[in-house]
Amino acid sequence: MSKIQKILLIWPYLQREPVKDIRSQQMWVSKRFPLGIGYLASFLEREMDVEVEILDCVAENPKPRLVGENVRVGCSDEDIEARIREFSPDLVGVSQMFSYLEKPVKNIFSIAKSINPDVVNVWGGTHPTVVPKECVEFSDVDYLILGEGEAPFKRLINTLNAKEDVSGMKSLAYKSDDGEIHINDEREWIQDLNTHVLPAREKVDFEKYMGQVREANIVTSRGCPFACTFCSAPAFYQKRYNTRSPENVVDEIEFLSKE
Repeated sequence: MSKIQKILLIWPYLQREPVKDIRSQQMWVSKRFPLGIGYLASFLEREMDVEVEILDCVAENPKPRLVGENVRVGCSDEDIEARIREFSPDLVGVSQMFSYLEKPVKNIFSIAKSINPDVVNVWGGTHPTVVPKECVEFSDVDYLILGEGEAPFKRLINTLNAKEDVSGMKSLAYKSDDGEIHINDEREWIQDLNTHVLPAREKVDFEKYMGQVREANIVTSRGCPFACTFCSAPAFYQKRYNTRSPENVVDEIEFLSKE
């Protein structure tokens, strides 16, 4: 494996069976900048000598269309393949929030491996964190990042580039060459959100997210101290709750308003 220097972070396209309910048709597509991989891109480039690009499949092609028996919103397979070939990443990371996106995410990983079998595929987000054993079984994924991604993602890249053993790494799941599954649910966290990076919004055409109302999404805290049975937050954040200061939040709002 060559040294990891170029990283492509992908927010997957949406795909599901057609629905007749007009309200569902209107409400399920939302163009919002993917803050998770936005934070990750900024953090990696601040902390490491790497080049990171972002592909938001939904924002690139937001018009719903019928593909086979499913409605698809976002880049086509050909679009994704072209972007991967153009950038030629050493690592492809895909973030998955909702479980119904598992097939699109697996398809993206398979496209990446078909182009370059040596590319490192990393799966992150809520879904692989909640069901890591099921996800790590997929043959075209190399590693899962569990929970908050920045610190463990950096550690994984440094470890792979140093050709060191990843066993024992926090927030990591993978399947070794002998088929044994390794899942370490002990986590690494960003301790101070006030000194953390801002999301790399400059890596996309932000006008694609603008509608009749010009708006941008932000987060003011991470996690939740509660354990509601219907929610994935307890598994993702392990009841951890971390906040930004009011001054820090206002600084980002002012930045978005001016820039």
